[in-house]
Amino acid sequence: MPVQPVEEIVGIGMPSALRRSEEKQKALQSNISTLAPFSVDEKQHDFDEKIHAKAAIKPKERDENISMAQAAQMLSQATMESEEEPDTTPTAPVNEATFKVTLKTGAEAAAAAALEEHESVVPVTFSSERSSDAVSSSTDGYTFSALSEAKFQGFHDKEVLGLLGKWGVSFAVSRFRFHESFDEEKKDAFLLDLFSSKAFQGSACRSTRKGHRAPLQRVEGKIHKVHSEELNVSVMNMGFFDRIQESGIVTPSGKIRGCFEDIIEGITINNLLRKCLVDEDDENFEIFDEGDRNELIFNLFSHIVIGGGSLNQYEDMIEPYIDTCKKLYKDLVSVCKNKTTGKMELKTFAYNVQKLDGVALFPIEEHERNICLICVDTLRRYVTYYYSAWPGESW
Repeated sequence: MPVQPVEEIVGIGMPSALRRSEEKQKALQSNISTLAPFSVDEKQHDFDEKIHAKAAIKPKERDENISMAQAAQMLSQATMESEEEPDTTPTAPVNEATFKVTLKTGAEAAAAAALEEHESVVPVTFSSERSSDAVSSSTDGYTFSALSEAKFQGFHDKEVLGLLGKWGVSFAVSRFRFHESFDEEKKDAFLLDLFSSKAFQGSACRSTRKGHRAPLQRVEGKIHKVHSEELNVSVMNMGFFDRIQESGIVTPSGKIRGCFEDIIEGITINNLLRKCLVDEDDENFEIFDEGDRNELIFNLFSHIVIGGGSLNQYEDMIEPYIDTCKKLYKDLVSVCKNKTTGKMELKTFAYNVQKLDGVALFPIEEHERNICLICVDTLRRYVTYYYSAWPGESW
């Protein structure tokens, strides 16, 4: 039985085919000077034909029968030989092909390598392009998370809690973290996002009915708008209240002077301190001008002095009011030192929320003694919620 020539067996007789191709290569080099210039496409075609000749197979058979390792070996050897050939490309500039490089996973790269054709003779310009969804920006408003373990040295102080209870003040206080930079010009959007967030509605509380013993419930529901007033935050020390003693409202010992009892908007007025805070006709009302009365610390002080209506057990001395106000104020504001000037600065924005569209915030709407403070700490990205509703005269 005749033996089949080894070189005719595809995938096994490759060395013999390569030896014959070397002879053809030498003949080709001897006649290279007679070749006419050709285009990039013709050069690529000629290159493919030489590879097919070395493999001694048809193009279709190569993809079906030659292993990847053998094809790579042939490609490497053919590339080395083509580099030794004289460059017969025309001197006119040729537009170089370009493609974009995209990073792939190991599996994707292996799959791509198995499919792509050789590109070694094509000039390449690399360009990189960042995926549009590689980095997501926060364009959907502010987001919040509840700080359920937040500690308030003032509001949680035993002495402060005892005094607030004595003055009939029922309150709720919560703290949240916001995850985007605060923009003062977008404060309305910030407040709406805060009151509408799951974190806020899952922990912040409010009163839903009148009375000193009304239980607090969650702030829940669809909120369409937050009505608020911005407060000044500029007072750095308790010297702000020295004018009270200077005007004779309290004695040098700190005792609050009394007056004839009166009732204004349900508030019992029985001393000069309460009178100067509430009665616009009082001669001492103007010791605090409009700007002073818009200060966060003034709103806190007035809130605890007026207290919770009929259950308020008033103080005879001013000191407990001043000390308690100081402790609460420190819980609501953030202070830092300016490295340039060396001075201390307050980094807090404060807002007094009067009402919400969509949800009842207070059982007695628009009463002057309702208080809902939102204090934004821009240093630590904290927002503190303090709430106390005017209870009215009912139990």
